[in-house]
Amino acid sequence: MISIIGLLLYTTNNTLHFMKILLGSDFHCSKELCNEVISKVETEHYDLFLYAGDFCNWAGYNCAQYGGCNPKGTEEVEQLFSFFDKIDSFTTWFAIPGNHEPAKQILYNSYLDKYWHSKYYLHPQLSVVKDSWDTYPPIKILAIPYTPYCGWNWTLTETINNYLLEEYRKEKVDIILTHAPPKGHLDNNIYTKWDTTLLELMELLEPKYYICGHVHECGGMTKEVGATTVINCATTVMEIEL
Repeated sequence: MISIIGLLLYTTNNTLHFMKILLGSDFHCSKELCNEVISKVETEHYDLFLYAGDFCNWAGYNCAQYGGCNPKGTEEVEQLFSFFDKIDSFTTWFAIPGNHEPAKQILYNSYLDKYWHSKYYLHPQLSVVKDSWDTYPPIKILAIPYTPYCGWNWTLTETINNYLLEEYRKEKVDIILTHAPPKGHLDNNIYTKWDTTLLELMELLEPKYYICGHVHECGGMTKEVGATTVINCATTVMEIEL
């Protein structure tokens, strides 16, 4: 299993191997995509499964009017919990909510402290990840559970973006895990010039990978942006080695 050790750095003299990581996003309760991931983690070895949000369809729509979850999305949230329960039986997973997910209190009350080695991030957090056998160097994952404004939920504001730029500007990060792509990269030109995205943060930190989804038209695509590989895994299942 994999452990999260806060900001503690770890070194090893053992032989190093690549970490095999499975990716997914924007399943929107698709049984086909859920079964594909479950089948892969059951039959193949993956060190980690990263999910970039939007498991649900309706749970996050006008959710403030319904105490945090649109009634149309109640069963979707149960499916979300069931899906990650199954994944947890086979591998460690990290996930963030997308704009279609319910409010924080719904996920917090049901889910936050349930797993000791996996994590559903409800606020920005930097985790250093290593395996128990010291077979590969640790990786640093910055999980950001916010999406540029689109009228639904989990909105990335300018205030949050400025906080991220200040809080993490000196960190060396291997992966940014978030829901939406940075402006101008695998975004199908959905943003206006006024939209706040994580482009500046990505350019500042230069992670090896920027894992996202949100824009279905670009699902399955990758793009090299300086030192970073942007991966949009919307409505698909992909994998990387690190």
